[in-house]
Amino acid sequence: MPAGFGGTLVLDRFGHAGHSYGAYTAMAVAGGDYLFAPEFRDPRIVAIAPISLQGAGQFGAFDNSAWDNNQANITISAFDIVGEAEKDTNAIGTSFEEDWRPIPFERYSAIAEKLQAILPGLAHDDVGGFPTEEIGAYLGENPRLFFDVYLRGDLADVCAIAQAPLFEGQTRDGLPEIGAGIAKICPPPIGVPEPSLPESILAAVFGIGTAARFSSKPSLAGTPSAP
Repeated sequence: MPAGFGGTLVLDRFGHAGHSYGAYTAMAVAGGDYLFAPEFRDPRIVAIAPISLQGAGQFGAFDNSAWDNNQANITISAFDIVGEAEKDTNAIGTSFEEDWRPIPFERYSAIAEKLQAILPGLAHDDVGGFPTEEIGAYLGENPRLFFDVYLRGDLADVCAIAQAPLFEGQTRDGLPEIGAGIAKICPPPIGVPEPSLPESILAAVFGIGTAARFSSKPSLAGTPSAP
């Protein structure tokens, strides 16, 4: 175990974060269905943070409808991160479609809790291969917050996910429906009216003993970033 690491590894509960090819891996082990590919679902993976994930038409990803797509079987929590300058195209510029990378976020199963951050002005390499120190810090901190909540059950920072720090012009999207998950308690993005959420609903959302269902310490498995 690395020096200074506290806690105990829980080997039956993992989170997976990865950029580009790593995002594909995250989606695959989460239950993504890819054409001409075997089943890669790993039940130990309980939350994913795909960075610069792919849209339809690449690596066997497909999107025929809201019910027939490669994300439909992903029922675990997901936090998608996409650069604004890469959202309509793949890394090599051979595929162009409006919101090509963000569309999968809309296709996740209704069972899954999901969040998405569109990072303003950033291209594919800016959020993967060659991030600045500031972006690198963001990409380290926010998936950590996400895994703290959805892997460890540490609810204190749920409303900080994707906003630590919040980039100017950045959006935060995908709060679940009431009863679907804990992120519903968070205030909406600036400019969106804040809904009233009575304590009785919050109690129903959280449930008694929620944190006990999570591991006490995260073990994150990722893959190297790739173009």
